[in-house]
Amino acid sequence: MRDLSGFVETRQQLLSLKPNHHMNWIGFAVAHHLNFDSSKAVEVLEAYEGTLEDDYPPENERYEHNEMLLYKMTTAISIEDVRREVKILKALSGHSNLVKFYDASEDALNVYIIMDTLTLYMVAGHSRHKLNQELHSARSSFEQARFNLVTSLSHVEATKRYEFLEAVSATMDSHLRYFKQGYELLHQMEPYIN
Repeated sequence: MRDLSGFVETRQQLLSLKPNHHMNWIGFAVAHHLNFDSSKAVEVLEAYEGTLEDDYPPENERYEHNEMLLYKMTTAISIEDVRREVKILKALSGHSNLVKFYDASEDALNVYIIMDTLTLYMVAGHSRHKLNQELHSARSSFEQARFNLVTSLSHVEATKRYEFLEAVSATMDSHLRYFKQGYELLHQMEPYIN
């Protein structure tokens, strides 16, 4: 198991020892990202950008700097995607044909959304009982289709194995004949070789 919190501490110590090396900044940001703290990773990269001079990066480091900026932007976008989804759920929570949204919170690993699974007794003219029946029917159909698929695939695999064995046994005889002929030919040529 990885010690990600120790990794963050190590990278922080390296950064404090040599803050002028850009790889220490990037390593510290990646350590936070791997430790499921993407917002802190973005903050570290923004702090690094604040230490740069106006003419940075030099010509030979532009590609590397652009990759760092791309990493920062994709990390920030992934954070905003989750927050945007929560905002959409909050905005739609009052609608009568949708599930009821109560709250959202996040920790280092997950985003937790508290909502009803089904708050409506009537959806598109069907009662809740009718919806449950249709759901049960759909699950049964799915289970039957899955069973049929697995059964047919096992027969296909067995057929392919049998066809392979037939093909090998059909060619094995001719290969053994050629091997025997080559062995006999070697014995016939042996006096001429020595």
